[in-house]
Amino acid sequence: MSLPDQKWVPTHVQVTVLRGRGLRGKGKHGTSDVYTIIQLGKEKYSTGVVEKTTEPDWREECSFELQPGVLENGGRSSYPAGSNELVLTVMHRALIGLDMFLGQAVIQLDKVFHETRYCHWLKEQNMTIQCFYLLTKSKLLFEKNDSDSLHQSFSFTLRL
Repeated sequence: MSLPDQKWVPTHVQVTVLRGRGLRGKGKHGTSDVYTIIQLGKEKYSTGVVEKTTEPDWREECSFELQPGVLENGGRSSYPAGSNELVLTVMHRALIGLDMFLGQAVIQLDKVFHETRYCHWLKEQNMTIQCFYLLTKSKLLFEKNDSDSLHQSFSFTLRL
């Protein structure tokens, strides 16, 4: 097989949580102690808590290994449900009691990976997500809600 005929298949997805803007204040003085949980399958990563703000600035990265074939058309049927879903959950840390839910977005990585449009809108539970793709195989995603927004980027990489 010649080099141009070979298919590029990523082995990892790298996620960067950049910042949030206009998030709801659940704590005292109308602010929140905010963090984001990023999950792919059974793997989870949590950003640090940014205290007393509605405009957190994280700039934190994490990387998840992709199961072979999970991004291929029809290939995900042999994997457990959720193995191709990138789930972002924004929370307010409570000092007493349970942390409070602020919003969540679920991104189907196989659909995003095969997507060719430059920009589109997705409706999720408490968020509207606007996606911008910079390159075919390295994609940048911004999430934006009318009042709440979470800016996050991700790219697909091949690690040998």
